Amino acid sequence: MSSIKKFKTTTGLKKILLCAGAALLLGLSPTRAETLDLFTPENNMNSSEWRIVNDGVMGGKSQSSISKGPNGSLIFKGNVSLKNNGGFASTRSPAIQVNLADYDGIELMVIGDGNKYKCGLRAGRQFDGIAHQSSFQTLEGKEQTLRIPFSDFDPTWRGRRLDESKRMTPDQIGTIGFLISDKQEGLFQLQVKSIRAYADDSEAALFAGSDIISVAQEAGIFNTLLAAVETAGLTETVRSLQGVTLFAPTDEAFAKISDEDLADLLKPENKKQLINILSYHVIDSEVTFSTATTLNQATALNEQELALQVKQGALFINESRVIENDISTDNGLIHVIDAVLLPPGNPTEDMQPVETIILSAIRRGVPLFNSGNPQACANLYELAAEALLTLPEDVLNPQQRALLAEALNRSKTQSSSSNRAWTMRIALDQTLEEAEK
Repeated sequence: MSSIKKFKTTTGLKKILLCAGAALLLGLSPTRAETLDLFTPENNMNSSEWRIVNDGVMGGKSQSSISKGPNGSLIFKGNVSLKNNGGFASTRSPAIQVNLADYDGIELMVIGDGNKYKCGLRAGRQFDGIAHQSSFQTLEGKEQTLRIPFSDFDPTWRGRRLDESKRMTPDQIGTIGFLISDKQEGLFQLQVKSIRAYADDSEAALFAGSDIISVAQEAGIFNTLLAAVETAGLTETVRSLQGVTLFAPTDEAFAKISDEDLADLLKPENKKQLINILSYHVIDSEVTFSTATTLNQATALNEQELALQVKQGALFINESRVIENDISTDNGLIHVIDAVLLPPGNPTEDMQPVETIILSAIRRGVPLFNSGNPQACANLYELAAEALLTLPEDVLNPQQRALLAEALNRSKTQSSSSNRAWTMRIALDQTLEEAEK
């Protein structure tokens, strides 16, 4: 469907994307996590027990050290040299004395220098052998709390990615360490304040992978959001889109809005405003917490900008603080926030609804189809057609209605997702051409 790429979206209220984003937002549950101290100032944070492994083992010239830092932290610093085909410096922990079979990942609290590092895990007390590595980006002089799931640690051998059969299980983890490489020549310093294992509790595990509306209902902390999605008539929309990032406010976040203003927002006549607010909480791509801390801004689905900033070790979206991050779902990533995000100003009114809906659907549908997910693309195009058919008669003419209705009928009888997507795409194109006459 390469011809789809010729279309470009415009600014304005993108109704179908906003509806989908709003509905996705309303079906999310934050995890409640437990942690286990591995290396903290109170537990086994002895720099003399950590060891250094630099590229000197292969003839390189890089140098590094590990020492005690402020408040019992560790300081890993040195100079990476590219001479003699070198280019890396690393440090490794003493043996981890606990079984991590019941945990889901590693939580790091670090202060970096703006360089990218790798966290590495090894089985037992191996000096050499397979290393399981995951990269993280630091912010210069900023404290960061980063969670890396065990599933993100890829098996490697001297920098080469190995196949999945070489992946170890959490119960085999024996040491942890840090590596700077990727041809980053020059001075570096990473302060490690704590290393913990984290685990999602049983309640969170029960919800994982479930339909997001059901998750929201079971969680019991998104009642206001569920009321909003019901008012907007968006419940069925949640089953279509994937690959988004959601900044999800809880009921406590909504409680900061006055009862009068909230009741007014949920009135049917204010549906457009409600959709605009909810869509301001959704980014049209998956953005991890560590990536988000490197950004200054991001564009929400309503085409308005969100300001991202790290303050006192916490990530803020505008003035709302992220209180839980990197919650993985079938639909994308969720970062839970402590206040509702309110977009500046009002959505533009000068965009024709037909053009808005169609171009928004195309913008979202193209990458779905081209990435091998024609079913999601077809679902999205059908939703766009159904949204168009709800428009007033003076906006959508009889010919356009007939085109869309006939395409929907045909699409629902086709077994091929690719054919469904093409059927709906052609109808949307023809409807758009009629609107532009």
